Amino acid sequence: MAGDGRRGDAENAPPLPPYPSTVGHPLTHSFRTMRDVFGFRDRALANHDVVRVRLFGPGDVYHFAHPDHFDRVLVSDREQFRKSEDFRIAFGRGLVAAEGGEWRRQREVLQPLFRRERLRSHADTIVEQVRRRRRRWDDGERIDLPAETSQLSLDVLFATLFGRELALDGDEDVREAAGRLSDWFTPTSYPLPNWVPTPARRRFEAGRRRLRAVADRLLAEKAANPRRRPPTPTTSSRCSSPSGSRVRESATPSATTASATRS
Repeated sequence: MAGDGRRGDAENAPPLPPYPSTVGHPLTHSFRTMRDVFGFRDRALANHDVVRVRLFGPGDVYHFAHPDHFDRVLVSDREQFRKSEDFRIAFGRGLVAAEGGEWRRQREVLQPLFRRERLRSHADTIVEQVRRRRRRWDDGERIDLPAETSQLSLDVLFATLFGRELALDGDEDVREAAGRLSDWFTPTSYPLPNWVPTPARRRFEAGRRRLRAVADRLLAEKAANPRRRPPTPTTSSRCSSPSGSRVRESATPSATTASATRS
């Protein structure tokens, strides 16, 4: 795979992976992935550990599925691979999307939040969030586990970081806004250039604006009352609210792959 300029001249780069014959001509790849993104990925990797596909927006995207490649991109050689532009659009300038020196600086700032004693201080809050959601489930009831765990993650995030317990049967504006953040990667939008204003991308932008407004307000409240302890969650409490190469990753129940987008 090509690097970010520190790997040497282009003539010294290894040969490019093939466009797989199992997914048709490269000019059709965007249309095919829109119809069935995971099926397209599986067919592309049917006969190779590394393949190259062509999408209208990002251009050449390199998919890989071998454990050694994951280790190289995510661990042993991660400095040589950069996150894609759509990754930064979706996750902003924080730790998740930061790279190099900026990533190390942010990590040092945030590291105290993840020390054992700090995590233990949140343990009771996290356990209570799990229990109150579990109390909503009836014996024998069929539940949408991915949806429930996603909502639980949001409950824990707000309760621990903002001291704000989301109502299980309310705060729909916040929950809907959070759910819209994944719309940036909707298959019918993902292969297109970032400037194309698809409905999914408009939903994403609306959700991002809403969550930023909520976060800014809650952080301002905490800054104004730095000594106030977050409220202890209870089952009856309810809070109302005014209203080089770049790496992509995806996971499914059947397989996990990642892809590096060439600059």
